[in-house]
Amino acid sequence: TNLRFVTNQQSRICIFLTSIIHQSAFSTMKQQIVTLLWVLYGVAIIGVDNIISSIDISGLPLVEQFWIPTIPFLLLIVAPVLYRYILYQYCGCCEKSASASATSTGTATATATTLTEPLLNENAEAGENHHSLPHPPSRRMRYPFLDNVKVFLTAIVVCHHISIAFKYNSVSFETIIIVPNQQKIPFFSWMLQAFTTLNQGYFMPLFFFISAFFVPSSYAKGRERFLRGKWKRILLPALFVTFTIYPIGDLFSIYYVSGSWSYGWMNYSQAWFLYWLLILNWVYMSIIESTDTTISTTGAVEDVLQEEEERKMPFPSTWTRLFYGVTLCGIVLDFFQSENKMGNFATMPGSGYGNWTADFLMFYAGILAKKHGWLEKDLAEQLDIPLSIFFPWVVIEGIFVVFLPNPIANGFYCVDMSLAVLIIFQRWFNYETKLSKILARSAYCLYLIHTVILLVTTIIYLELYRVVFGSGEETEVGRIVGGFIFVLVSTHGIVWPLSYALTRLPILRDII
Repeated sequence: TNLRFVTNQQSRICIFLTSIIHQSAFSTMKQQIVTLLWVLYGVAIIGVDNIISSIDISGLPLVEQFWIPTIPFLLLIVAPVLYRYILYQYCGCCEKSASASATSTGTATATATTLTEPLLNENAEAGENHHSLPHPPSRRMRYPFLDNVKVFLTAIVVCHHISIAFKYNSVSFETIIIVPNQQKIPFFSWMLQAFTTLNQGYFMPLFFFISAFFVPSSYAKGRERFLRGKWKRILLPALFVTFTIYPIGDLFSIYYVSGSWSYGWMNYSQAWFLYWLLILNWVYMSIIESTDTTISTTGAVEDVLQEEEERKMPFPSTWTRLFYGVTLCGIVLDFFQSENKMGNFATMPGSGYGNWTADFLMFYAGILAKKHGWLEKDLAEQLDIPLSIFFPWVVIEGIFVVFLPNPIANGFYCVDMSLAVLIIFQRWFNYETKLSKILARSAYCLYLIHTVILLVTTIIYLELYRVVFGSGEETEVGRIVGGFIFVLVSTHGIVWPLSYALTRLPILRDII
């Protein structure tokens, strides 16, 4: 039954995605073939993940309980590496000379940036702050507002997980506070639910967008340097937290609640973003290296750049955003979730919205934004509707998401809310200060370790509360609301300075 279900799903997904590929910006046949091969790989992940998620490992021998959960990890790390190697060496689609051509093309306009800029530090060389818009085109374009968006989104992620910790009535790494009587504080519970729902709709897709925006510049430095940077700054931190920090956090949280030691040797937690970011980088490399375009050394670079300039794609219109938002971020995502009946999709959160196809779409949009210079101009001036209409429209979309959730509103909200955040920061927070540089430098490390600090501050609050008030069942409202405020303030107060201190250490400074 599982195999028949997977086969039916694969055929539906292939038909839909193949039509998108044919209409996409991948102009050459080789690029379309490579893209289709990666789509088939994604379909294979869906099929295997469906089968694995349906297996009950509780009654299996210990050895099988150990290796079966590692299959999604192999799908994310080992299999893509081998798959990428096969495409590069034997497929004939990814020409080895193309990487050199891409490098020579991109060097003319590259900025000194790295792939993981939305969670890492220093998105360009030192230069003047740009407070006015639009900026003139520059070979070393500064985007200080993206650093500020990074800090904002990272802070929202921390608040999001704190809200989850005080919203649910189950035990996990982040939820050691049990809220069995939510009916005593319905309005507070509703506020947390609305806050997490609105966050879920846009913040991770926006992370993917900003990450993808810096991919072409990073790749333009050279293929080998590009790969080394990804291994060091994405894969290494992801593996470290997956096999050390997060399992240890699980160990102590379970012991604190139940009094028993239960060690799970692997926990992805929020590192799923890094694994998928790495895969999408490999996909980008494969497509770029499959280009049919070669550049001679006789001055043809300027001609290619001129041709690219003439082929600039205009900023998406409202109807274009509506189409892709409603289809890929709404209807298609809802179809996948309803048909696949699974929680996570190879470590990527699979419930709710603002994930899966939304993440993939926004990553692709980030590549297009860099290629066509969308962020080099004032985004508000590129809109086909005035801000006086756009911002209220985003608010209305958010109201629908909270009170009347549906695939259409959810999908449109994902795209428009991401755009609204970019517009706000580009127009009013497009500057650098000493504090903003410190916060931007700390954001990536904070993203990796904040759940551990959240666990510690929650335990501290619970112990202090027991000392002062005892069990506190008669004051449930004060225990939960007061705890939320205490954990929110103390977690931010600890994790930001700690993250910055860790980024100053000799070895870690080159990694995080």
